[in-house]
Amino acid sequence: MKNPMDPNLLEAFEGRYELLSELGEGGFGRVYKARQVTTGQNVAVKLLRLTEGATPESVERRSARFEREMKLCAQMHHPNIVRLIDSGRAQGGAVYSIFEFVPGKNLAQVLAEEGVLDPVEVRHLMLQLLDALACAHAQNVVHRDLKPANIMVVPTGARRNALVLDFGIGSVTDELTRAEPQPRITSTNESLGTPSYAAPEQLRGQAPTPRSDLYAWGLVFLECLTGKRVFEGATVAEVIFQQLSSEPVPLPAFLAAHPVGKLLQRATAKDPAQRTVSAEVLLRQLEAVDLSNLPRRAAPVRIQPASPNAETATVELSSRTPNALSTRARRWAEGERRQLTVVCCTLSATATAPGPVDIEELDHVLGAQQEVCIEIARRYNGHIASALGDIVLFYFGYPAAREDDARRAAQAALDMVAEVQRRGRAIESERGTRVEIRVGLHTGLVVSREQRDPTLSGLGFVVGTTPKLAFRLSTSAPPGAILLTGDTQQLVRKHFPLEPGPTPVHDLLPPGLETFVLQGADATWSGTEVALSLVGRARELDLLLSRWEQVRTGQGQAVLVTGEPGIGKSRLTRELGDKLGVDPHTWLEARCTADSSSQAYFPVVDLLTRMVDPNRDLSPEGRLKGLEALLSGYSFDLAEAMPLFAPLLSLPLPPERWAPLDVSPLKHRELTRNALLAFLAALSERQPVVLALEDLHWADPSTLELLKELVAEVSSSRLFAVFSARPEFEPPWPSSSVMQVQLGALARAEVERLAAAAAGGPLSAEALEEIVSRTDGIPLFIEELVRALLESGALVQREGRFALEVGKGSPVVPGTLRDLLVARLDRLGRSKETAQVASVLGRELSHELLRHLSPLTPEALDADLERLVGAGLLHRKRRPKGPVYLFKHALVRDAAYDSMLKRHRQQVHGKAAAALEEHFPEVVNERPDLLAHHFASANLKRKAIVYAQKAAFAALIRSAYVEVILFSRLGLSWLDAIDDPLERAQLELGLNGVLAPALMSTQGWRSQDLRNVAERSLELLFTVGESPYAAPTLWVLSIYYHLGGDQRRVRGLLDRLVALAQASGDAGQEAVALTILSNIELLEGRLGEAKAKADRCVALFDPVAHRMHRILYGQDTRVGGEVVLCRTLWLLGFADQAKAHGEAAVAWGRELNHGTSIGLSFIYLLLMAQEHGDRTEVTRLISQHAELSHRYGLVEQSAYVGILRGWAAKDLEAMRRSVAMREAFGTEMDQPAYYGMLAELELELGHVDAALASVERGRERARALGEGYHESRMLRVKGRVLLVRDGGTALSAEACFRQAAEVAHAQGARMLELQAVTALARLLQTSGRQEEARQRLQIIYSTFTEGLGTPPVAEARALLEALGGDC
Repeated sequence: MKNPMDPNLLEAFEGRYELLSELGEGGFGRVYKARQVTTGQNVAVKLLRLTEGATPESVERRSARFEREMKLCAQMHHPNIVRLIDSGRAQGGAVYSIFEFVPGKNLAQVLAEEGVLDPVEVRHLMLQLLDALACAHAQNVVHRDLKPANIMVVPTGARRNALVLDFGIGSVTDELTRAEPQPRITSTNESLGTPSYAAPEQLRGQAPTPRSDLYAWGLVFLECLTGKRVFEGATVAEVIFQQLSSEPVPLPAFLAAHPVGKLLQRATAKDPAQRTVSAEVLLRQLEAVDLSNLPRRAAPVRIQPASPNAETATVELSSRTPNALSTRARRWAEGERRQLTVVCCTLSATATAPGPVDIEELDHVLGAQQEVCIEIARRYNGHIASALGDIVLFYFGYPAAREDDARRAAQAALDMVAEVQRRGRAIESERGTRVEIRVGLHTGLVVSREQRDPTLSGLGFVVGTTPKLAFRLSTSAPPGAILLTGDTQQLVRKHFPLEPGPTPVHDLLPPGLETFVLQGADATWSGTEVALSLVGRARELDLLLSRWEQVRTGQGQAVLVTGEPGIGKSRLTRELGDKLGVDPHTWLEARCTADSSSQAYFPVVDLLTRMVDPNRDLSPEGRLKGLEALLSGYSFDLAEAMPLFAPLLSLPLPPERWAPLDVSPLKHRELTRNALLAFLAALSERQPVVLALEDLHWADPSTLELLKELVAEVSSSRLFAVFSARPEFEPPWPSSSVMQVQLGALARAEVERLAAAAAGGPLSAEALEEIVSRTDGIPLFIEELVRALLESGALVQREGRFALEVGKGSPVVPGTLRDLLVARLDRLGRSKETAQVASVLGRELSHELLRHLSPLTPEALDADLERLVGAGLLHRKRRPKGPVYLFKHALVRDAAYDSMLKRHRQQVHGKAAAALEEHFPEVVNERPDLLAHHFASANLKRKAIVYAQKAAFAALIRSAYVEVILFSRLGLSWLDAIDDPLERAQLELGLNGVLAPALMSTQGWRSQDLRNVAERSLELLFTVGESPYAAPTLWVLSIYYHLGGDQRRVRGLLDRLVALAQASGDAGQEAVALTILSNIELLEGRLGEAKAKADRCVALFDPVAHRMHRILYGQDTRVGGEVVLCRTLWLLGFADQAKAHGEAAVAWGRELNHGTSIGLSFIYLLLMAQEHGDRTEVTRLISQHAELSHRYGLVEQSAYVGILRGWAAKDLEAMRRSVAMREAFGTEMDQPAYYGMLAELELELGHVDAALASVERGRERARALGEGYHESRMLRVKGRVLLVRDGGTALSAEACFRQAAEVAHAQGARMLELQAVTALARLLQTSGRQEEARQRLQIIYSTFTEGLGTPPVAEARALLEALGGDC
């Protein structure tokens, strides 16, 4: 045990007390168990340190206050208050107090052990507490920190009794807390526990009153009846937010209608003005209440007498140890990511006369100005982060976010400067000391640690550069100026005018930092930027304008526009104002705010203030005169009106001019309401009035009461009341009295229009999909996401459209939306953590999987989900296997996810991956990509790579090539996590093996990416050795060079592939090689060898064993053999067999459902149809291929098809573009054939010279490539061209036809020979040599035994018949 001997205490005790043990330690002191030497009585000693960071003067002040409090406590004699025995000062500035030692347990321990207490016992204990509080309050002592841990439950007899601890201590520690910089506040156990029981006014920094104690008493009462804290949260921020919200303290159903429920409602009213109770009154009321009819506990508690020597801390400081922390508490101790707007005020004081300012004078002056700034910051819900010397730092958005944090920070900064300057003028004239203030604002992300448990070590509160940048900015600002960064400017630009700031000269500021100077503005200033055109609200706007027309005729109207945040309510109202234009009218605009819901008539007061003092620079006296002028202008009796309006505007009412009305408060309220209605009526008598009142969901009760009466009377005036509110708003008026306009999400086409307007031009399909999927049709989300994408460089203009920049990550959540989204999450309390865990699972998640990840009990998890659904953040979808939840907005999910620290995200992702593997085998099989995502996000890259390859392979089987590329490249990007070179090479080779076929299908077989992947795989094979990916790698390189026309290199690669096949006995690999080798033979004009190799390819192919070839090689092997046979047999003159093989290739490809293979089959059928000159058949086949290409993304094949489409449509320019596109792909193989087609169309359309040039270009390329089979066709086409150019009997044409027939005959290409001889015979017929024509044509025609109906054969037969031949 720790040595309890404290030398300072021992000296102060002068032998009167003996320290026995240390009971606990807190932020400001320790508690000891001791014994009074003379009597042997056990006592509890609390030592408080008052010197931490304090001046001698403040230590003396605190000590004096301590002594006063102890004297008051010594006068309290009550059986339910732990008695003060002694107190005094110790050395080193410490003070001590000695209380009687009470054996037993505190109420917190009792509740933890027993849960719900019996209602009869609860009533007994609560009456004792009330009696104790009544005694203290009668002597002006407020406890300040009443909670279960400060209430002892002592089993002294037949039943347990309550004793209150720590009277008088709270006031001193409260002063210490307020004197400490804020990081110290939150690190103490007292402040950590207090928020769950402290009254809202205490949390706002106001002085506690007896009503504050009674609020805490009510919460303790509820906890005893339910066994649960009323306000719980994973963070202090959550608890504080619940406490400060306008929602009443929740009562369980069994108490709601019970008399004790009514009593508790009064005691726990959040507004202290409405908490009109006292301890005496509550005691009498509770005595009259019967609690026996409430649910009773199952079994009575057996009371055990407490040991007189039990070491229970009579003065509670800390009952937890690090070992007692739950996993959940440890998680929350790490903190979270949070956006803050930081305001830093730098104060300075200089003497106007020569010489320095006296140090005491400096302390007094700067201290007073600090207090001014702190008070203003609190008014705007700012968090005082630190106050050190001349620097004061405030956080807005901490410990809980509000959607207007930056706006409130900016307004607070303006008020601080104005007030310090106002006071400074008085100080300068009175003391000769000039006070100056400089302010810096910056908005940025930090790691927020407001949840940190005091027993954990390490950095606390806020970690990040945001506060530091605000501080440096303040020191760079000129005196009286407010400098803010571009990040803050984005958030406040619509609320305040801004001017470009000076170039920062601070060495520690980032170079090139853009700054702005904040100017003053009124509450409705909306910026100078031009608003985007209103999109998708034409119907709603027309409806408002039609109502306006009725108003102009004297029929007043009221409209309520509702919709979620960002849906465009304010934008619609502003558009209405723009449309009214020069129509005579008075426009009145005001809005409610989240901070003003308890301020009576807030929007009306703000509106009147702006009417009286538009620039907000008048003194109270000036405003009073302005109010008189305003009311006089509308014929009000000032004697009656001024006593009503002046107090409303908090203006002093000079008694010599205006006597207060001698009426009751209730009557005064009624008269005020009537006066406001009369004022609006007077305005509307002059000309029609539009009263645009926004955000009624935050309206105070008085405003709602006023609007209810206004709605009832509006029809008889020329007033157009346009209200707006969020969906949760419940109007106080009958629904029939006001037309409601509900705004919904924009449709996709409208999103596209708005996004294009925000970007400044049309968007690509991918960019539009990104915006549509993440914004859910919310106009504000659309505008801000587009802006964020542009500013981050993720959205760039390319080829007339804005497209997503590859490799540029878009911002997770735009900074301009972060406060709005995080504020919704912060309002959830504990449910925020569930939302964060859910966000790890994506936008859609299953309840079953979430249950495996959540640290909560099933009941607590379901409660959280119900709250998320009720808050409109999640949608629930019923499913047979349990509910599925969907984040209503993708950006809400993104905000929840982004608020988590990276290490916590990794932990949850790891749990998700493990849960999927263990409990969801069907997901593992069906969604390996999901496992890859979770393992990668958990930084478990090895397993992520394995699942990425599985996902890619599964996508390849589905011909989902874009997904294949995505998953493969993701896996490749994670390879750096693998240290072992051999393992890394094997994994990379596997990923490349899946990637290559997808690249073939999407980028084409001549893709540079494909070549790089294949050559990299070839390198890896030397590291790995034998591998199943060797053959596919050789194949990919072979097809790459084959299409490039480098057949010599191809043969070398295929020799290796055949050798590999023979060595392994793999007939499938040989068949793969033969698909290319047979095509080479075809191209080089060796048709017999081509047919033999293609036949062997098809014969070797096993439909079962080789079914996966399409996956491994990107093309089915049988299809590869069949299409070569199709082309070869046609050339050989077997047209029917050729067509059969082509159709067999299509059928097999369809059976495999392999897009690339089907498309390849169609191309060969298209080539045959084009050779036949059958434009109808070509068009039919192209239509079928187009559907394939769209489905599978067959980019390179589209170039082939484009050529044939141009030919079929006789679109010469389209055909030329497609030929050029094929060349751009780097495809040389078979290119001469397409030059021949182009020449034919050019000749057909009369472009003789162009046709001749295309023929010669094709012949030249054929010779360079060694593709001999083209020569016959090219010579035939050339002959046709020359025939047109040189006349019907040109010898040049005849020579071409004869040479074409000879070349075809030598190659055995009977179909080409037939076409050449037919052309020759027609020329010979024209020149009168019919017999030669007949003989030549008869010889070749007689060799045909099939395909007699094909156009080339039919044409030959018709000519032969005309020549008198034998058919």
